[in-house]
Amino acid sequence: MSFKSNIIPQTLNQDRMKRTLKLFGLAASMFLSNLAHGQLSGTYTIDPNGSGSSNYSNFTSAVSALSTSGVNGAVTFNVKQGTYTEQLSIGSITGASAVNTITFQADPTNTSAATLTYAPTSSASNYTVLLNGCGYIHFDGLTLTSSGTSYGRIVVHTGNVTSIEFNNNTFNGVAGTSTSSNHAATYYAYPANAQGVWRFTNNTFNNITYGIYVYGSSFTTSLDSIFIENNTINTNYYGIYPRYAKYQKVHNNVISANGNYAYNTLYYPYYGVEITNNDVNAGTGYGFYISATSVPSSSGSLSLTVENNDIEAGSYGIYATCSGTASYTQFTSASIRKNNIRLNGGTSYGVYVGYGNFSSSAPGVIENNFISSASPGTNYLIYPYHCSNLHIQHNNVNLYGGSSTGGRGVYLNASSSTSYFTPGGNVLKNNIIVNTGGGYALEAS
Repeated sequence: MSFKSNIIPQTLNQDRMKRTLKLFGLAASMFLSNLAHGQLSGTYTIDPNGSGSSNYSNFTSAVSALSTSGVNGAVTFNVKQGTYTEQLSIGSITGASAVNTITFQADPTNTSAATLTYAPTSSASNYTVLLNGCGYIHFDGLTLTSSGTSYGRIVVHTGNVTSIEFNNNTFNGVAGTSTSSNHAATYYAYPANAQGVWRFTNNTFNNITYGIYVYGSSFTTSLDSIFIENNTINTNYYGIYPRYAKYQKVHNNVISANGNYAYNTLYYPYYGVEITNNDVNAGTGYGFYISATSVPSSSGSLSLTVENNDIEAGSYGIYATCSGTASYTQFTSASIRKNNIRLNGGTSYGVYVGYGNFSSSAPGVIENNFISSASPGTNYLIYPYHCSNLHIQHNNVNLYGGSSTGGRGVYLNASSSTSYFTPGGNVLKNNIIVNTGGGYALEAS
């Protein structure tokens, strides 16, 4: 009995060990298989009529595969033409990077649009695409729409969203005459912090209230750069609205207001602003409003370039302002050249620069601009406020409307500000300044 009692436990232990090894081997095999075959890389299709292991029947299944498996190389989804009625939420994708980008693009063989659409019914679900803490996602050549009524946002970002690109897309909204952010083409939901480099290139925006609203939450953690280039934006309210991007670059866009007083604002650039070769059409209130009023002095310098724009606006053609204390930076270089600005609102400013602290060796420049106004209100066509070493030259200024007492062709205002730098060294030469509407052609105070 004692001999048998010693053998039976040994046999049982051996059996248990064999079963354990088999289970371990099966788990290891599954793990290695997932590593070898689960991650996505290369080119896939999104086609409800397609087949095969590289085809997904809709966006939802493609995003699910990305979320489950991640990527180990660049991934492209070629989307076949047709309408996809889906709501997407794209979260963080394992392996996505500046090299391992993820692109949803119209299939090159398409003869009609590939359209992604959704009809949200509440504020909590107000999006067609939600970028939820993801990064390195590209949309190219698609039609992105909302078919909602009270709610109609198309793309919303939330969390830390890094380096997104929208190229060659059409955004079709449902704004009607609304100016509510509920009908934005691109917007944010708290908590939100755009990061990295964002690009909007060759897109068309129709029937929306906000075209490009990209929200960064601080000077130190937000976007390195935003590029807004070659877009056509038809908006009821805001055309562009980048916030907390260190460099803000706006080139070659056509921006139109749909019957409302629309705006283009650039908030809190840290190093520089470039606004060139844009066409801003009638009905717009602000051609370009640039505010760097809270930029800390640690930025070192802040450049302002506004050139070759055609602007028809109400309140502001070009309005650029900084803070005037030692804790904050000022514009340290400025090139405002060859802009054509026509004002048609009430109280209006053609070119306003506030707190430009330029050097005598590298002065700021406002030159070769054509600025005119038939506005019935108070007008300041060129208005430097508390600036040093700003050269105003070779401009054509024509004020033929406006208040009989409040019009100013050029208004040099030293201000009574207690700013830590003293205005002075400004130069006014070789300008044509005409005021037939009342007030003064030139005032310096």
